[in-house]
Amino acid sequence: MKLFLRRLVVFGVCLVLASPALADKSYHVSTTGDDSNPGTAAAPFRTIQQAKQAVRVDVAAGLTENIFVIIAPGSYGVGETLEFTALDSGTANYKISYQALDPSNRPVITGGRLIGMGGWTRLNDTNVWRKQVDDVVNLNWKFRQLYNNAQLQIRSREPNVNLNDGLEYGAWELTTDPAYQGSGQGERTIEQSPFAEVEGISPSRTNITSSFKFPAVSASDHCEIVTLGPWSSTRASVAVANGRKITTNHRVGIDGVYYHDLVVKRDFFLEHALSFVNSENEWYLNYQTGELYYYDTGDPNTKNFWAPYVTTLISVQGTAPDANNNIQREPVVNLHFSHIRFQGAAGPSLPDDGYVGTQAHFSKNYLNQFSPAPPAAIQFRHVENTTFRHCQVRYCGSVGVAFDIGCQNSFIEFNEINDVGATGIVVGHFNDVNGEKFSLQNPNASSDLTVKFNKVYRYGQDLLGSVGIWGGFVPNLLISRNSVYDGFYTGISVGWEFSDATTRLSNPRVYHNEVYNVMKLYHDGSGIYGLGNWDGGEVNWNYVHNVWNGNGIQFDRGSSFISVKQNLVHDIGKHGLVLNPGHHRNVFNNIFAFVGELLLLSSQRNVYPDTSGVAYEFHRNIFYNSQRRSVMESFGPELMFVENSDFYDNLYFSTQQEDMVNMFTFEGENFFSWVTAFMMDVGSYDDENPGFINAEVGNFEFSDPAHVLGLIGFNDWFKTDAGAGW
Repeated sequence: MKLFLRRLVVFGVCLVLASPALADKSYHVSTTGDDSNPGTAAAPFRTIQQAKQAVRVDVAAGLTENIFVIIAPGSYGVGETLEFTALDSGTANYKISYQALDPSNRPVITGGRLIGMGGWTRLNDTNVWRKQVDDVVNLNWKFRQLYNNAQLQIRSREPNVNLNDGLEYGAWELTTDPAYQGSGQGERTIEQSPFAEVEGISPSRTNITSSFKFPAVSASDHCEIVTLGPWSSTRASVAVANGRKITTNHRVGIDGVYYHDLVVKRDFFLEHALSFVNSENEWYLNYQTGELYYYDTGDPNTKNFWAPYVTTLISVQGTAPDANNNIQREPVVNLHFSHIRFQGAAGPSLPDDGYVGTQAHFSKNYLNQFSPAPPAAIQFRHVENTTFRHCQVRYCGSVGVAFDIGCQNSFIEFNEINDVGATGIVVGHFNDVNGEKFSLQNPNASSDLTVKFNKVYRYGQDLLGSVGIWGGFVPNLLISRNSVYDGFYTGISVGWEFSDATTRLSNPRVYHNEVYNVMKLYHDGSGIYGLGNWDGGEVNWNYVHNVWNGNGIQFDRGSSFISVKQNLVHDIGKHGLVLNPGHHRNVFNNIFAFVGELLLLSSQRNVYPDTSGVAYEFHRNIFYNSQRRSVMESFGPELMFVENSDFYDNLYFSTQQEDMVNMFTFEGENFFSWVTAFMMDVGSYDDENPGFINAEVGNFEFSDPAHVLGLIGFNDWFKTDAGAGW
């Protein structure tokens, strides 16, 4: 009876949250409605477009009440983007909300088109089947994703590598860059790469010799080469391939830019050719004829196929000022979306001159010119006091949700973003939009954005180097209590400027997030990644674990004025913490356990010579491993990082007790030599067991919290505080 009453109360609360007040105005939409109806609950509209038109009339007349568009369960197909402008805006006093009639049964807004069941014929007694899709020709529909119900099918590739099969490949080259030789960044994590490897390249970077023998590919296949660098991928169109020889239509990568160039020993694969359709669930689309080919050892006529069609499902964009301020900024305000499921947004096609991933989902062309950011399924620009809550964005070919240019005082909360081609959530912008990254007054700039209680997983399915959540130049950015997992690259990334220059980015807070099962493909990235001057930013109370080939927490070049406190970081393929050139980084009260190497430190000397204050502070941290590990590894002149640094009251412990004196090394020195020679880590311990209940299975609670508090002043906290938790 108590359980029944509790559920009844929760149901009543949901109804209250979902239902407008009696004094407010409502329009209703249902799959059984008709657009000639008045849009009442008894006589609803059929389409969301018609409801939007009705709201626009109210806005033009002047709002005197809140307006709710109530959408009944069902699927609502859109053949083009639903565009919201200042003509669809709420006001400071009255809101406009598009929301589900029943929050437990969310309506679906889809930009996908059915390919449907049936119509497949087998080719010559093989497991390759063919089906004619007339819309490909009639609509010039060159889709890059194909789904069987909710399952993403494999765009045909060689070698036959299913990137989502759960393996952690560590696909990165044996580096020939002198700056990285001997740094540990040039060793494969597996004995044999599952990918092809570049064995030779022409000076034009258009002729490649491969370690793998490919089936024949012709220009009519529209095949692509996908190269895998340390943190990003490059795509180029293939003119012809046969055996170990590949010729591309244009240069692969950027000339002279090592990590975005094509180099010997770099991993790669080819994608999208008819001759590659030779493994379960692989497919190929002939753009000229509309013939769809599919490999199935069973019968594909029993499967229900569909593919994304509309690039952006929802676009909310206010008016932006022009360069001469002849047009005034007029943002969309007080507009809200809740409890709606969005799916089937198409990803971008390959540009004629290729795609060079720089970092996250951003790219350049082969001339080293920045390309536009990829589109988002749900796009917000120039909005204020706008929310996107309790929604799901899934099965999309590009970015999930973006609040990028000119967005202020807005919230992205309690959403589920999964199976998207690029980054899950984007907040802020990456580039200098008329001084946006430096000017505090620029109207193109974003500020005061909150990303909270979201689940982001299986992101970067097409643009492989994308991240789960990305934040740009946003003052007062809060990224809190999100769960980010199942990604090929970094989980959460904040910042873009590769120096310690003061930008619009200030006071970003990354709190209570759980990031895991990321960096499954690339190696130079991390669970949480920061870049540039954070001007008082904090990374606190996060739970980062199972980062396969990368680092736990990483701050790249220019990272300054940052605190890293009370994070739990364990089971990391490379370094638990990376601090590249920068200054004023405080690392307090963290646990780093079961990591490849504990710290990678880069000196700030000669990079920022006029900076006063400390480069690093390490206080009250616990380093815990089960085997011999280096604690300190300097990336730069030996021991230079020690200057202007401060280490004390840390605890180092290994479960292997036979050689504790040399179990941890500090730039080649054992603990006692380190303390004696450099007066570092005074008050620290290298042989005290912190007393975790069962660290080997992820339980890092203390059997006696008072013990570590008394030793080094360590304050206890629990990983259950992190993550979406809903």
